[in-house]
Amino acid sequence: MGDDMITNMGRRLGGARLLLIVLLNLIPVGGVLWLGWDAGQILMLYWVENIIVGVMSLVRILTAGQRDAPTAGTTPMGAIGVGCFFIVHYGLFTLVHGVFTMILASRIINDEDGLWGRVFANPTFHWAVLAAAVLQVVILIREWWSSGLWRRSSPGAEMFRPYGRIVVLHVTVLAAAWWLSETSAPMAAVLILCLMKAVVELVMTAVISPVSARSQ
Repeated sequence: MGDDMITNMGRRLGGARLLLIVLLNLIPVGGVLWLGWDAGQILMLYWVENIIVGVMSLVRILTAGQRDAPTAGTTPMGAIGVGCFFIVHYGLFTLVHGVFTMILASRIINDEDGLWGRVFANPTFHWAVLAAAVLQVVILIREWWSSGLWRRSSPGAEMFRPYGRIVVLHVTVLAAAWWLSETSAPMAAVLILCLMKAVVELVMTAVISPVSARSQ
């Protein structure tokens, strides 16, 4: 049964999508192994990745080719209206998540450079963010435009798509990172955090990805 489940997930994701997710999750692994990153920097990278995913989702909302079906007594907002609502709602969600992430990351990053020096003023962190953004753009081009999914999806469907993945993924990551902050865990434990995030992301992507993206 376990082998069948893994095989089914592989078919849903497709080889290219699987490769892109693996590459995306190798970025923090490289930070830990070769740049000496700690769990605090990894947490901040995952939070910035949320912002990137939000921008990609906004592009999907604004370029979706189908209109949302009207419900009783309501009028569809259209792509611009849905996009504005998404900016406010997702922005508040990301802000609150960011506050908790920064508090936890500050507890983990316990040196004279602090959160600012180890993250926001760190050139290696900037390169990691750039690499993550490039991979997310590749995913967007491949799964949204090249597959033709943009013609079959609606702004409303795309507005809700990122939430399931992000909520499950980052609740799991934050809980694990809190444990790391309490135990002063070594590098191996930080790598386990990265691995856990990658596995959860693969599972969530296989579950919530649209059918057209799965089959590519």
